[in-house]
Amino acid sequence: KSFLEWAIREQGAVVLSTYDNPLYNAMLGEAGWTRSDIDTVTSGANITRAKRVEVVWRSPKCHDTQLEMLGVI
Repeated sequence: KSFLEWAIREQGAVVLSTYDNPLYNAMLGEAGWTRSDIDTVTSGANITRAKRVEVVWRSPKCHDTQLEMLGVI
């Protein structure tokens, strides 16, 4: 929880990659972060391949920076 509190307070652009997590969903969602779900497949020498959904969270500053780079804002 303290890590998420730090990330929310951070003034720069922040990107977090995780799996679905109720605490992240609540805290980052309420703070206005943008969520993207990415379908992935696990891999490794001794691991059975399994489908998973990776969750990427972008802070509002990160989202705004991307739009500026694209000339949208």
